[in-house]
Amino acid sequence: MFSFRHGRRQGLALTVAAFMVAGLGASAQGAVSAPGESPRPLLPEATSSSADLTKTAAKFRKGKGEEATERALKKFWSSERMRSALPADQLPGLAEAGSTQEGLSKAQLDAVEQGRKPANPQPGMHNKAKSLRVDKGRSAPPQAPAAGSKLAADSGTGTAQDRQPRAWEPANAQLAATSGKVFFTDTTNNLNYVCSGTVVNSEGRNIVWTAGHCVHGGAGQNWHANWVFVPAYYYGTAPYGFWSARELWSLEAWTNSTDFSNDLGAAVLFQNDGLSIVDRVGAQGIAWGYSKDYEANAFGYPAAPPFDGGKLLGCSGVTAPEWVFGPWSANTLKLPCDMTGGSSGGAWLRWFDGNTGLGWINGLNSYGYEGDPHMYSPYFSSNAEALYNAVRYL
Repeated sequence: MFSFRHGRRQGLALTVAAFMVAGLGASAQGAVSAPGESPRPLLPEATSSSADLTKTAAKFRKGKGEEATERALKKFWSSERMRSALPADQLPGLAEAGSTQEGLSKAQLDAVEQGRKPANPQPGMHNKAKSLRVDKGRSAPPQAPAAGSKLAADSGTGTAQDRQPRAWEPANAQLAATSGKVFFTDTTNNLNYVCSGTVVNSEGRNIVWTAGHCVHGGAGQNWHANWVFVPAYYYGTAPYGFWSARELWSLEAWTNSTDFSNDLGAAVLFQNDGLSIVDRVGAQGIAWGYSKDYEANAFGYPAAPPFDGGKLLGCSGVTAPEWVFGPWSANTLKLPCDMTGGSSGGAWLRWFDGNTGLGWINGLNSYGYEGDPHMYSPYFSSNAEALYNAVRYL
């Protein structure tokens, strides 16, 4: 899946947001609001009890138009069409956009790699003011492929790479329920694509966190259509059903500039059978503003060889900035991981508890480089905070 070279990025996505709670053993760096300011993000949450589900079902009822949209999308995303969806790193425009990284040119990147100071290094967040602006696109109605267009080739075919994968299959049911595959149609070429996503806790209880390129194609491209989330997807099955998007959100630094240090996206989902997604499957927490070095567990649905996209896989290890030069470090992080296209948008969980299957989203699968056994993520700071606060009550 990683075909970019010389600093060109490939789009993989991982979903991230941030939050802090007392007793986690890490100090916040401006992530948590003081009393009287913006409310803090919520704790992870396990699946609700049956009593809670009954109570919630009495509150929420989907309108006839929403039910029709859900039925149309469920019919559109047949098992065959889901299996044949392309990994999102193959979206049009991503390869060209990957030629620079965090505002540094190829010459500047080469200087960093050779131990020389890059010209005009960017301290702090690159293009900070722009990254804090949030962009929204209302989810487009279902669209069939254009006449004469072909479905993407089955992403499960191909010759496996001649190496043993690092990625492993998690067994926790709660983790699987809050993780899922994202399916959508690109409105530029009318081909179908796949990403990964994670349910994040919020007051609205309807949010899936994913990569920016899993909701919008980036500069010069469009918002995606036919957008659905399938929790605990497993080889064509949808044990918790299909959840369609009411609204898609990202940062303007992504939608206008394809800035991979701000490759963040969120989907506001319709309720399903009277339930919000959090009430149905539980949710992960979210965190931002913490150190760039931490123990992470990354999850997603890699679909390019040697993987087949049929099941949830994970990687674990210690993160680090993509590059460090004196007092400066990248606002992108790397993690040893060999997951491929299709895992884009999958969450990097901080303080992950393997027994409960819960943690805090603090990164996501975004991109990688050819021949480099790492996954890369935006660093979650005020960018993740701005996006999360824009959607948390919806």
